[in-house]
Amino acid sequence: RRSSDLAIRRDLGLSAGEAGFIGTLPLLTFAAVSPQVPRLARRFGVDQMLWVAMFTLIVGIVLRSVPVAGLLWVGTVLLGAAIAIGNVLLPAMIKRDFPDRIGAVTGIYTAVIGVVASTAAGVAVPLAGVLPGGWRASLGCWAGLTLVALALWTPRLRNRVVEDGS
Repeated sequence: RRSSDLAIRRDLGLSAGEAGFIGTLPLLTFAAVSPQVPRLARRFGVDQMLWVAMFTLIVGIVLRSVPVAGLLWVGTVLLGAAIAIGNVLLPAMIKRDFPDRIGAVTGIYTAVIGVVASTAAGVAVPLAGVLPGGWRASLGCWAGLTLVALALWTPRLRNRVVEDGS
């Protein structure tokens, strides 16, 4: 992983401080966005906000993957915002949709997050080595999976009323 970090840093011309800050930026975004999510969910609905989070995640992934100066930063903020929305609202959705199985569904949700995160970490560097776009293409692949999730989620938006998302 360290050599891939250095390759990305060199490719983007980032200083060590900038590289460190790019890793901190999602956490700062979580802190800024998370407190706003319940209010937004009450106004627009949990399902709609989760759709917005997935769409924003796709945009953030794509922006981080294109070779345009500055888009790494914008994409990282969008990525952080999307994850913050999901982190706040998925437990509320589980409570709403699975009131008799909150523990089991939360366990499944947590396990899936762990499996996907570890898979992403395990395949990112090998993909970067074989894909024509290198690390950018490797990161961009995840937009495709998120697009599938967005397509599967979209039917939930029909016939949904705005509900309490806190």
